[in-house]
Order: sequence, then C-alpha cells, then structure tokens
Amino acid sequence: MAKIRAVDHLVTLENGVQEVLWCGKNTVRGRGKLAPICFEAEAIGNSQDLRLSPNHCVYVSNPMAQLYFGTSAALVAVKSLVTGTTIKQLETLFPDFLKTTSKMTAAFLFLRAHEAYLFGASVQNAFSFRNL
Repeated sequence: MAKIRAVDHLVTLENGVQEVLWCGKNTVRGRGKLAPICFEAEAIGNSQDLRLSPNHCVYVSNPMAQLYFGTSAALVAVKSLVTGTTIKQLETLFPDFLKTTSKMTAAFLFLRAHEAYLFGASVQNAFSFRNL
C-alpha cells in the first residue's frame, strides 16, 4: 500500500480506472479488537499473506454471499471472515509480552466515488469524500 499515492490510478470493479485523490495512514496498537486479520496466501485469491484491519471490507462473491446477504456479492468486514485456519486474527498468535507493543498501520484511499478496487487478486474497498 505504501507505493500508492495521490494521482496514481487503480482499477475499480464497477468504473474501470480511477484516480486516487488522497492516501493516508494511521498506526494503532494491534491488539484486542484491533488485532490484524491475516489471510494466508490464496485464502481469498491473494498471492501472498495479506494483513488487514478487522473492520476493513473485502468484496465477497460466492454462494456464501447469497446465503448470508441475499445477494451474489457483498462488501464484508474481514473480522466476519475469520476461520481460524487460513484466515486468523493475529493477536492470538503473539506471545503475551508482544501483545502490548504490537502495532498495526492501516492505509486509507479516497477516490471520487465509493469503489471496490483490485489489489493483487483480491478486491478491496476505497472511500469517497462524499462518504464523510
């Protein structure tokens, strides 16, 4: 994510190539409810391990989306996708002495409209200033 900056372009799911208007980041203690969620390689089409904040949304398009949301696709908070096998909340993997010092940096992208965008082989969520 650090390589993406304002004026770069992303491929979005619904509207093709869109300009990034703003990028930001925030570092917080990655523990408790804020502990990062790790998607092992290939868990959601990602080619390598992917760590996301628990409230980050990813695009889910499979029979489970129909079952749970009544639609063929949905943006779902990653904390709802934890399986304990290929998708895990990392805090449970750290020894106790690391829990108080572990930090997580979340990156944010703003586009002209609220969009789902391609990041590797997975689909992520970006915001619009209109959402504020």
